[in-house]
Amino acid sequence: MESALIATATPIVAAYFPEWGIYGRDVQIADVPADQLTHLIYAFARIGPDGRMQLFDSYAATEKRFTDSGDAVGGNADSWYYPPEDARANQSVWGNFNQIAELKQLHPHLRTSIAIGGWTLSGNFSTTLDSAAEREVFTDSVVDFLTTYTMFDGVDFDWEYPGGGGLDSNSVSNTDGANYVATLQLLRSKLDVLGEDLGRRYEISVASAAGVDKIPNFHLSEMKDTVDFFNLMAYDFHGTWEASTGHQAPLVGDAIGYDIATAVDRYLQAGVDPSQIVLGAPAYTRAWSGVQSSPDDYGIEDFGYGDSAGGAAAGTFEAGVYDYKDVLAQFRAGGWKLIWDDNAQAAYLWNPAEQIFSSFETPATIALKSAWAHEKGLGGMMFWDLSNDATGDGESLIKAASDFWLNGHSFAEISAASGLSFDAVVGGNGQFDLADILLNPANAGAPVVAPLRPAPAPIPAPSPSTDPEATPASGSPPSPATTGSGVTVQMQLSSQWNGAFEGQLVLTNQTNQPLATWSASFTSRYELRGVSDFSLQQQRQADGTWLVTISPPSWGGQLQVGTPVRSYVQGIIPNGAQLSSLDSALVLVTAGTSASASSTPQPSAPVPAPEPVDPLIGGQTSVAPSTSRDILVAAGDTRLLARADQAEQFRLGYAWGRQLRIDGFDPIHDRLDLRGFWAEGQQAQVVGTADGIRIELPFNQQAVLLSGLRLQQWNSQSLAVWAG
Repeated sequence: MESALIATATPIVAAYFPEWGIYGRDVQIADVPADQLTHLIYAFARIGPDGRMQLFDSYAATEKRFTDSGDAVGGNADSWYYPPEDARANQSVWGNFNQIAELKQLHPHLRTSIAIGGWTLSGNFSTTLDSAAEREVFTDSVVDFLTTYTMFDGVDFDWEYPGGGGLDSNSVSNTDGANYVATLQLLRSKLDVLGEDLGRRYEISVASAAGVDKIPNFHLSEMKDTVDFFNLMAYDFHGTWEASTGHQAPLVGDAIGYDIATAVDRYLQAGVDPSQIVLGAPAYTRAWSGVQSSPDDYGIEDFGYGDSAGGAAAGTFEAGVYDYKDVLAQFRAGGWKLIWDDNAQAAYLWNPAEQIFSSFETPATIALKSAWAHEKGLGGMMFWDLSNDATGDGESLIKAASDFWLNGHSFAEISAASGLSFDAVVGGNGQFDLADILLNPANAGAPVVAPLRPAPAPIPAPSPSTDPEATPASGSPPSPATTGSGVTVQMQLSSQWNGAFEGQLVLTNQTNQPLATWSASFTSRYELRGVSDFSLQQQRQADGTWLVTISPPSWGGQLQVGTPVRSYVQGIIPNGAQLSSLDSALVLVTAGTSASASSTPQPSAPVPAPEPVDPLIGGQTSVAPSTSRDILVAAGDTRLLARADQAEQFRLGYAWGRQLRIDGFDPIHDRLDLRGFWAEGQQAQVVGTADGIRIELPFNQQAVLLSGLRLQQWNSQSLAVWAG
C-alpha cells in the first residue's frame, strides 16, 4: 500500500518525556503542559535480545499506581483496589502509559509517540535491522506494541547513530543507513494497514543527527519519503568532552560546521521538505568549571568563551550538565552574567567567581531561533527534555516556543515578556535582534533590541598598559605607525604558543572628523590570522614580508575621532619558533591609511621603511616564491594543481569521505591547513604510497594525496594543525 504522508499547516511543538523523570526528578505526566504542545514523545522503549521492541522500565511504564492525587493527571489518583463492577478492576495497563491515556482524554489534540533507542539503548539497532527476515520480526513487534498500547499515535526512532558515532559498545555496519531506510519503509507499509483497520493515522518520526559527519549515514534523500517529520537534534555540538568551552547549540558560524544553519542546509540539499524538519532545542546546558577566562576572541572580555577549562562543572544530575530550571534559579540568585554571542547567535552564562561557563537558552533565544526556522519554512520546534524545563514558570522555554508557533506571538513580544536580559553582547552588530539572521528584513516585524542589564564596561584585553600610548612593561614602546591621514595603527601582543602569537590590532583616528569609509595598508613581518573586527587582505611580498590591508567589516565600522578601535588578531611565527620577547614581535613596519568613497578599498602602497630585522632570523630571509595565495578548498573539489610560482596554503573543510588529490605540492613552501578542524586535525596521519604522500583524516574519512612526493621529502611544517 502506498503511504500518503500528511502535510499539515499546524506547526509542531514537541517535547520528550523521559521515563526516569518520575523518580529523582519528580516530574510526572501530570506536569506535562499539554496545552503548549502538539506532540509528546515518551522515551524510551528498547530493542530486546530477540530483536523485538520491548519496554525498558515496565514498572514506570505500565505498573506504577499514582496514588497521590498531586501526581496524577487531573487529580484522579489511582487505587490498588476497584470493585468488580468498576471497569478499572480488570485494567492491566497503569503507570505512565495510563497517565498518558488520561492526559489525551483531557487534551484530545495531543499526539503521542513512543521513542525507541536513545544514547544508551542504541546498541543493537545495527544487528537487528541487517537482514530482511530480522526487519520483518522487528516491524511486526512495533505493530504489536502499538496495538497493545493504544494511547500512542506513532513511533519515534532514536538510533544514535547509524554508521557509528554513538557509544563505543554499539554495533556498527557500513550498511546501517540503507538498512535504516529499508526498516522504515517496511514499517510504514504495515502502519498504513493498521491505521486503515483502526481508522487512525500512525506517525513515524526520526530523532536525527545535526553533526555534518553523521548526517550522510541517514540517507535522507530516501528516508524523507517515509518519515512524517525529523526531530533535528540541533544541540550537543560542543560539550565537556572538549578541553575548552564552546556553544552547545549555535545557530551559525561554527568553524567546522557544527551549527544549526549548516545542519539544516544539509537536510534541504538532500531534498527534505523544510516542513518535515522540526528544530530541536536543549532544555539543559553544557557547563565547564575551572575556566581560565582571558580577553580573547573579540579583543575585549569574552566571559569565558573559547577558553581552556579544568573539566566538567558539577551539574544537576550529571557532571557537565545542568537542568535549565536549575541554572535559571542559580542565575536569579546572582553571581552570573548572561552573555549573547552575536557572531554565533548563541547565549551563555559566565560565573567569574566560580569560573563556570555554561551554555544557556532563554525564551528570547528560543523565539529568535523560531523566527529563523519559520522564515525557512521549518515545521516547528522540539525539546529534549520536558523534565529539565521550568514548566509553569514565566521563563519556560517550551512556553516560548508555543507562544511563537501556536499562539502567534512575535520575537519582539516574547523577548519583551521575558525577565532575562543580557549583561553584554559580543561580536556581530552588537545587538540582540533579528537583523543578522533573516533573509527578508520584513519578516523581522518591528525592530527590537533586547535590553541589557546595567553592567560595567567590557574589560579590554590584557596589554602592557591600559593606556594604548603607554610604554609596555618590557620597557619597549609599541612603536605605532602614524599614517599620512592621521590614523595610527598599533599591534599589542599578549601571548604566544606553538608557532603562533595573539594580541590586538588597534586603530586610532587622529583627524578632526569621523572616517566612515577607510582602509589601512601596512607591512607585516609575519602572516596574520583571525582578525575579528576588520576585513583583512594580505599578500606575501618578495622579501618574505606581508602587505596587509584592513578595511571595515561587512556591518560597517566608523572610526570616531580619538577613540581606539580594537580587533583580536593572531599571527603565524615561521617554523614554529618562539619569540625571545613579546615586544620584539611587533609586526608593524609602516602603514598608510586613507578615507575613500570606494566600497572596496584597495591597498595603498606602503611608505618605504628601513629593512626590518626579524627577531627570529636576524636580517636574513628564506628563499620563497614571489607571491602566495590562500586557497579555501571547496567541498566539491577532488583535484587541485599547485602553482610553482606561488606559496600556497590549502585550507581544508569538512567534506565527509572526500578523496582529494593535489598535484605539484611543494613541501618546502606550500602548506596543508587543518586548523579549521581544531583538535581533530591532530589525528591526521601521513602515509607514504606508490602514488605520493597520503594525508589521512580518520575523523571524517577524508584523505588528501600529494601526488609524486616521497615520504623522505615530507616537511612537518607543511601540515598545519590546531596547537591548542
